[in-house]
Amino acid sequence: MADWHVYSKKRHFVYLLGDPRTMQVRYVGCTTNVAERFRGHLKGQSARKVKAWVAELVSLGLKPSMRVIQECGRWWSGRASEQKWIAHFWERDPSVLLNSHNNAITREVVAEMRAKQQVRRQRIHDRRVLRRSLRTILVGTRCPSKSHRGKGGPPRYFEFAGELLNMSQWARRCGVSKERIRQRLLKYPPEKAIGDYLS
Repeated sequence: MADWHVYSKKRHFVYLLGDPRTMQVRYVGCTTNVAERFRGHLKGQSARKVKAWVAELVSLGLKPSMRVIQECGRWWSGRASEQKWIAHFWERDPSVLLNSHNNAITREVVAEMRAKQQVRRQRIHDRRVLRRSLRTILVGTRCPSKSHRGKGGPPRYFEFAGELLNMSQWARRCGVSKERIRQRLLKYPPEKAIGDYLS
């Protein structure tokens, strides 16, 4: 499990294998180590069709040409790009390409990409809602100078029980985390959110 976790975080490269006799693209692949994968192809560490084609070239004293066409991030990004290029060359001439154009894999990868993007968008949305809510709660609180204001956000300093402190200072005074103070301010007015700890 740990090995797969490390593998999924590595940079991935989409590459092409070409036939030196016809200059046509015969195979599209994805790897984290281009040189090692090329040696693997020459040693026969490939799918049956690719292995037979490479063996034919080697018997003639030739080697397939290898070219990286795209550098990607994690595994799902590399897999999606690989399927995109397979579809691209498949449309040109399916009889030449040795890959199988697997639409099921493409749909699976795209679904995973969209799920990750949705999680990312939800986190951004939650942060925006939190900022908006805090701005509403803290609106009108006394802030003696512009230097006490956060850029584009609610006042960092607000007054309670005659003391003017920022969010972090109130958290230390109450003996809780800053996030805890934020969460309580979303539920209760400052008198209750902070007063419960100081009473």
